[in-house]
Amino acid sequence: MTARDAGVKRLMFAASSYGYGNRPVLPRVETQEPRLLLPFALTRFAGELYCRISTRVDGLEKVALCYFNVFGPRQNPDSPYTGAFSLFFAAYHRGAVPRICDDGEQSWHFVCVGNVVDATLRACTAPGTGGQLMNVGTGERRTLN
Repeated sequence: MTARDAGVKRLMFAASSYGYGNRPVLPRVETQEPRLLLPFALTRFAGELYCRISTRVDGLEKVALCYFNVFGPRQNPDSPYTGAFSLFFAAYHRGAVPRICDDGEQSWHFVCVGNVVDATLRACTAPGTGGQLMNVGTGERRTLN
């Protein structure tokens, strides 16, 4: 049975900000051309294209949500895919000083998992978003310091 046969109205796809690469232009906007520097970014971009094209072809809406650096409770600091915040929190709870490379002025888009959940739920029913890519972030960069 397909999703459409089961009555599914919309599928959500987890895209990634890695598709933007390390270009200096800020903020990142959905209309920017991808700059794929890693195989992971290529796979996420392929998913975005699939969402866009297949929505037109089969009529089942798909929305690609481009998540930036997500942090929040219960993030595993031992995972090789963990973000800086969970490593910082783990160091703090051990009574240690977090390790920051360089001068700490490197910056990223960070977004709390609660905001990611809210955005994802809203995108499930937002009109006119089928086949679209939508960024999920704060729109602000923060340094590690």
